[in-house]
Amino acid sequence: MNKTMKAAALSILCAGLLASSFAEAAPRKLRAVSGTVGGVWYVGQSAMGKELTRAFPGLEYNLVAGGSVGNPIRINGGDGDISLTQKTNAIACQLPSDPYKKKLEKVRSLGVIGDSTPLYIVVRDDFPIRTLDELAQKKLAVRLSTGPNGTTSQSFGKWALEAYGISFDDIKSWGGRLFTNNYDDVCNMVKDGQIDMFFYVGPGEAGWIRDASLGVKLRLIPIPADKAEEMGKKYGLSAAVHPGALYDGKLSEGKDVPTVGDTSEFIVRADMPDQDVYDILKACFDNWDNVVLAYPAWKSFTRENAWKNTGLPLHPGAEKFYREFGGMN
Repeated sequence: MNKTMKAAALSILCAGLLASSFAEAAPRKLRAVSGTVGGVWYVGQSAMGKELTRAFPGLEYNLVAGGSVGNPIRINGGDGDISLTQKTNAIACQLPSDPYKKKLEKVRSLGVIGDSTPLYIVVRDDFPIRTLDELAQKKLAVRLSTGPNGTTSQSFGKWALEAYGISFDDIKSWGGRLFTNNYDDVCNMVKDGQIDMFFYVGPGEAGWIRDASLGVKLRLIPIPADKAEEMGKKYGLSAAVHPGALYDGKLSEGKDVPTVGDTSEFIVRADMPDQDVYDILKACFDNWDNVVLAYPAWKSFTRENAWKNTGLPLHPGAEKFYREFGGMN
């Protein structure tokens, strides 16, 4: 048997062993907690589920909506098996610090995705501010969509306001209103003139923002370097940039706009069997190109880098995988 035939036979054998190890306890369920329905995380995890059910026949993959802040809490409480959050939340839930009131002991990392998830602060062009400092000075009755409860959009936006001495209660005291609707609703409310400003955290272009920008002139609000540094020291965020070419330059007159951002991290139950975690990662990485086709921003999730600088401790099954396949020393 030549080397090529041996490699092919070994690959088939490994695939069979991997599937059988996962299927031994069949019927098996994998409860995945994602972001909002129709959001980018939901799309990505749907594609993951397709690859996992293909790799492990008989696997029941249940995907439910969630939010970046709440996801670690749900995994910690056993309400899901696999999920994702922002790295800042992964760090915060271990300290604990805002937005977590107690340390979450039962959550571990599958790896850092490495995508860039910047904060969008967007206003209607006819709303009379160009900075958050102006909002603080003018105390305008802004109608603000914070993003759904439990999302990073809401927490990052809240932190940005705090950097300028503004709280959600302040906005309400000025006669403003806060909305926590889903993003499709926000799009329609912007078009209908019911919302002046909104927060959103996510990579690349969001379809609903592009849709809203077709009917209403919108503008990005910047987060300058000094405020980004302040938020970095306090919450672990990093300076980021919205490229001027995004949305065909309609939100920024074609100019880059500074902001803050983060990266995402896959998380699992700490008590998930090591072999299951190992097998899940193996199956995902063997077929990750198919997931990336559905959600290109996750191209950055690689076995060579995912184990580096995680916000949570790696699950032992994940550590075993990266030591064998990712170059982890």
